[in-house]
Amino acid sequence: MAVGYIGAFVIAPRELTIDQLTFEDLARIFGADSAVTNTRWGDFGAEGKWGSNPVTAHVTTPAEGLAYEIFRHRVLPTPKFKVLVKEYDSVEEARNAMMKDDAGIAVVPW
Repeated sequence: MAVGYIGAFVIAPRELTIDQLTFEDLARIFGADSAVTNTRWGDFGAEGKWGSNPVTAHVTTPAEGLAYEIFRHRVLPTPKFKVLVKEYDSVEEARNAMMKDDAGIAVVPW
């Protein structure tokens, strides 16, 4: 019997011209062991102005909940983020950063 569920949201700009990202795509963006240091939205099929925009990654830390650990252990091949991933201690901080970042993607608690 399930007592509850804990999840994580992956959020990106509403105007982004792609339909989905796979776990492999997310590992390329967030994962420290990815062979690709920097990614652009065009690497994932985005077109127009999005194609050349570099992807910036944001995540809330364990201080905000379990989304951080769930994402690290269930999506990334090894549970290490790239050094370029920006970490925030609250959803509010991550939201504010995303509001200023035209090409960002974030993992936040559900």
